[in-house]
Amino acid sequence: MCAAHRSPPLQPDVVRRQLETEKCFTAKADIEVVDQLYRDFFDGIIKFARELDFCDLQWGSTEAKALVEVLPRFAALTSLMLDKHPLPVKQLKGEDPVEAINLAGKRLTVLSAVVIASLIGSNTATKLLNLDGIPLPIKQLKGEEHVEEIDLSGKRLGVASAVVIASLIGSNTATKSLKLDDNQLCGLNWRGEGTYTAEGVVAISDMLRVNRTLRSVSLSNNNLDAEAAKHLSNALVSNQSLVELCLAKNNLTNYGEDMSGVIQLAEALKTNSCLQRLDLTSNHLVDAAKKQLQDASLGRAIKLQL
Repeated sequence: MCAAHRSPPLQPDVVRRQLETEKCFTAKADIEVVDQLYRDFFDGIIKFARELDFCDLQWGSTEAKALVEVLPRFAALTSLMLDKHPLPVKQLKGEDPVEAINLAGKRLTVLSAVVIASLIGSNTATKLLNLDGIPLPIKQLKGEEHVEEIDLSGKRLGVASAVVIASLIGSNTATKSLKLDDNQLCGLNWRGEGTYTAEGVVAISDMLRVNRTLRSVSLSNNNLDAEAAKHLSNALVSNQSLVELCLAKNNLTNYGEDMSGVIQLAEALKTNSCLQRLDLTSNHLVDAAKKQLQDASLGRAIKLQL
């Protein structure tokens, strides 16, 4: 399956809705016929499919989420190919129990990361998952092994790891501090080499919208840019539990050329009543942006580090 672009398999109920709302039939009975044909085809395929190959289809996070919705129907599936490397489905789901899963060096994209996170969520056997050369502590991230702080700083963790971390820690009710400093959460190393993508910080921002336990998150030195600042700003509008956020030593202003992300952070401070410390040092802030941040925090017990 190497032809672009092709959509993920659709569940029968989704196809039914499309037949009713998006397709034109001369007779309503035709909808019933097509609906039944698709259900028969779909049910016949999923019972026996052991391997799926969806490589080179130019899928992104939208298609990944659609695939996640339908994957539980493929009960016999053992191998799923998304980035030219087969994912061990049974191991990820815990049906073939292993304590550690090593997928390092596979150059897995966000597509694989989203699927991996969905599969491993209910896995009670696996303790370690390696995507970037450093094993992630799965049970700690999920909150099954209670720890107040998870420190994964300086591990060269990439976008795929960021997506999995964000997905697993979202419902964690034990961990209060998450440190992800000095990594490659946007796909760039400390020299700025690599391919930038905001998908990792988008996942972290989405997590902060729902997590109510984390009190401190540190993302310093990850090459986060103005776009990343905007996503985190949106998270702060919803989050009312985070006390400390460290974004130092990033590139939130695109080397001083774009203050839009920082300005949006200032706007978020006007509605967020919980944050007590925001570290934005070493981000090339201009004086006007600093003043907007200071004005937004007037009358609040918040420590701004600019």
